[in-house]
Amino acid sequence: MCKLLVVSALVLGATTVFAQVKVGDNPTTINPGSVLELESTNKGLLMPRISLTNTTTWGLLGTAAAGMHVYNTNTGITSTNASYPTLSAKVGEYYWDGTGWVALGQAVVSPYLRLRGAVITPTNGSSLIVTNLSAQLTNDIVYTPGSGDIKINKSGIYFYTQTVMGPQQPGAPGGVFDFCHAVMVNATNIDQACGRSDRGEGTSSTVSGIFRLNANDTVRLSLSTASGWAGNGQYSFSVALYKLSD
Repeated sequence: MCKLLVVSALVLGATTVFAQVKVGDNPTTINPGSVLELESTNKGLLMPRISLTNTTTWGLLGTAAAGMHVYNTNTGITSTNASYPTLSAKVGEYYWDGTGWVALGQAVVSPYLRLRGAVITPTNGSSLIVTNLSAQLTNDIVYTPGSGDIKINKSGIYFYTQTVMGPQQPGAPGGVFDFCHAVMVNATNIDQACGRSDRGEGTSSTVSGIFRLNANDTVRLSLSTASGWAGNGQYSFSVALYKLSD
């Protein structure tokens, strides 16, 4: 009798270990590839409702496990990492990817920035940081008009282009250039172009390229004018910056 009980226990244990579970309709019909299958025509799956505090704080019992899926109920959830933003409504479904909570149901849009505007050169032979442009389009890149700082939040390969229209007045025929404009990253030039205006016609100059930017990098735009310039003038800027890939 004892041996029979032991064998029965072992068989039952093995059945439990290797069993598949079907919950809901048609419980005897289960997909061979599923460990757990749910089927219903009028019932859904209700995820655990958890009050998360931050998108990079585990906040649950036990060890953080990639793949954990919850429904956040806290409208005050915060994000201190741009790679793990909250849903716009805060509440909703999130899953843990091993480092943070990834919001579900919200489109991921690559960072981009579009600036336009004009700047007055203060004196001939000046060199200045371009400020107070107008942000036309922006997503996850912070532009501060007063300082001209463009703050990068997410690392990756970025495309940049900067077009400058010079003043509509004659330049200095003997000068090396009438104006030059550059793209700077952390106070270092990464690209530059020069343009000339002559015969009362404004001419444009464009610089564009691809560059790897890191989180917390600061991008600035600079403008230099020739000392032989015939007069101060207004330069119009059109700038675009957007992430291509990681």
